[in-house]
Amino acid sequence: MLPGSGVIITRKKNFKLPALSIEKSDFFAIYLAEELLLQHEGTPSFDSLTWL
Repeated sequence: MLPGSGVIITRKKNFKLPALSIEKSDFFAIYLAEELLLQHEGTPSFDSLTWL
């Protein structure tokens, strides 16, 4: 792990992350959040909304 970064480095050649179960409703929620966020583009609050 790199100090203070939260990043873990592995030397395993076949390292895989576990599969995620994503439903249609999860994709829709992500799409909707993006569309709502884009409506705020160019406003003073946009930068604070896009910190992630």
